[in-house]
Amino acid sequence: MIRVAVIEDDRRSLAHIKDLLRHFEEENACRFEIAEFRDGDEIVENYRADYDFLLMDIELPLLSGMSAAEEIRKRDADVGIIFVTNSTQYAIRGYRVGALDYLVKPVDYASFAETMKRALLHRRTRKDQFLMLNTRGGRQKVRIRSIRYVEVRDHDLT
Repeated sequence: MIRVAVIEDDRRSLAHIKDLLRHFEEENACRFEIAEFRDGDEIVENYRADYDFLLMDIELPLLSGMSAAEEIRKRDADVGIIFVTNSTQYAIRGYRVGALDYLVKPVDYASFAETMKRALLHRRTRKDQFLMLNTRGGRQKVRIRSIRYVEVRDHDLT
């Protein structure tokens, strides 16, 4: 199961992205679990590092997709971010937050499928290199190679 969050305020655009995901599922024998958010602040507020990919619009009402991506990167350096937007002027800034790709609306299926194939390849090469840990601040991804030692004291893991 591939966990995807779609952050999009326009209902038609949201439906179109979901249709693209369903089409991709059928053609590529994979399965997406899709969460929907209407604004950047919604996903940032209670962000948990459970998603494989974020498909994010940039122009959102309260917190822009770019600002949301910057906040999410502070908590999750490895989630795949794909911007899906009308705003071509933000492309360079999108790569500064480590975006995997930048799709311009209206997105055709061929472009979407190419991006998702690259994204899934990226995910496969990185998937087994992390542990998901429950912390006081929520769930967090930890790179296995960054672990130097583990200590348990009174049922607390350090």
